[in-house]
Amino acid sequence: MKRWLGRSPEYAKTEVTEVAEISFQPGETAVLDTDVDMNVAAMSGSNGDFVKKGSGSVTLNAMASQEFNSISVDDGNLTLDFTLSQVPAYDFDATKTSSFTTEEWTPETYEGQPAADTVLRTNVTAWADANGNGVVASYDAAVEFDEAQDRQFMKRKPTLRKVATRNGVIRPMVDFGGMTGRYPGATDGDFGVKDSGALFFNKRFIDDDKLADFYTIFGDKHSNKPRQAMITDRSGNSFYRGDRNNNATHRLGALLDGVSASSACRNGFVSLDGERVEVPTNTVINSGVHLVSFTPLSPQPVDTLGFCGNGYIVSGCRIGQQVAFKNALSVYERSKFLRYMMHKWFDEPWTFSTNTVASISLNAGSTLTVTGEYLPDSISVKSLGGSGEFVAANVTDVDTINVAPEEGPFTVNGNVTFANAVDVNVALHAKPVQEAYPIFTATELANVDLSAWTINVQSAVTLYRTKFALKQNGNTIFLRVLRPGITMSFR
Repeated sequence: MKRWLGRSPEYAKTEVTEVAEISFQPGETAVLDTDVDMNVAAMSGSNGDFVKKGSGSVTLNAMASQEFNSISVDDGNLTLDFTLSQVPAYDFDATKTSSFTTEEWTPETYEGQPAADTVLRTNVTAWADANGNGVVASYDAAVEFDEAQDRQFMKRKPTLRKVATRNGVIRPMVDFGGMTGRYPGATDGDFGVKDSGALFFNKRFIDDDKLADFYTIFGDKHSNKPRQAMITDRSGNSFYRGDRNNNATHRLGALLDGVSASSACRNGFVSLDGERVEVPTNTVINSGVHLVSFTPLSPQPVDTLGFCGNGYIVSGCRIGQQVAFKNALSVYERSKFLRYMMHKWFDEPWTFSTNTVASISLNAGSTLTVTGEYLPDSISVKSLGGSGEFVAANVTDVDTINVAPEEGPFTVNGNVTFANAVDVNVALHAKPVQEAYPIFTATELANVDLSAWTINVQSAVTLYRTKFALKQNGNTIFLRVLRPGITMSFR
């Protein structure tokens, strides 16, 4: 791997096509000059301004790279790919209905007692990894009745339900029922819950297969009981929640217990709803549904959903999605993945950048493409300029257009929503010879009020008795050249 500090990486004479990382000096513009095609897995450093030069086509992993203040493509093509650098070890996702094996069930009794809820339910008998990795979490009837191993607390299969994750936001989640468990001195009926359930992985991520990064959409089922861990395995309690004692080291409902949870988890990176938690042993999760992430200091075991510590805690939770990785995501990836998950489950904004991009400039013949599995809903950009092509689903908040009419229009292969007022800066290199120039075109234009747009013309030649106006024709904006005796019509 090469690193460039304080100068532009030159690739014109090399055969490199795969680059692990490019780093730039903090505070400097990142300039990538290459005449060969390449894939760049990550980029860091610089002041957030990125310039692509050279005829080569570059694909940059945008999830694993810093955020951009401005982007210029002087030559060639640039693709920003919003795809994670690794495939999850598993991804159980309740929004992927095809990942479930289910059965319809109406409860009648629990432990010989009439059931409180006799509504028809959709039982989950198996939940498959959404990426097709072959990992499946299944209900195990043998475990349900295995009293010899102290696992007699599972009473039924989990159910698939629709849950309000936030006000007005409804998402599917798997309900593992009420919590039960066994503690020293406890009896089988201490918790008074007879509907707990769990799912067991067909692949146990233990020993050399332990995992390093965990993200889960989670909700407690009962607020007045010891709470279920977010990440579970049948033989341990690495992610053990706050215990019942409710003191400094065993705070009831804390994200992690001060003693029972592993030190690697307690001292690693923990976040709640996308924000880092400095002291997880002293942070109690509120009622409702939350995004919780753990990046322990060392890999941890996981092999169940809703079954923690060899039967000590069963169920008491709802899970909407749980994603785990063999290797920890980078700081950039983690930040963006958390934002993506907050959007998916709680309708929080998921944009190209946490801040509005100041400018995107594309020379004639160049292309900027934004794509990928985790493609943001929109890209907020203040200024668009040049005569290249921008491929993006939704571009918003544009308040400045910089164009050179003789070179052709700025083209957006996607939808553009303008700000209420727009400045159009026009650079003329010669006396205009056409009556009208297309200067901006897109798949669809929104919020176009040309009466609130201002034209600013900078000309390299002297213009006599010439005025300019703007005209919209479909999804194209034209610059009209008004001279005495000229009449124009658009059809």
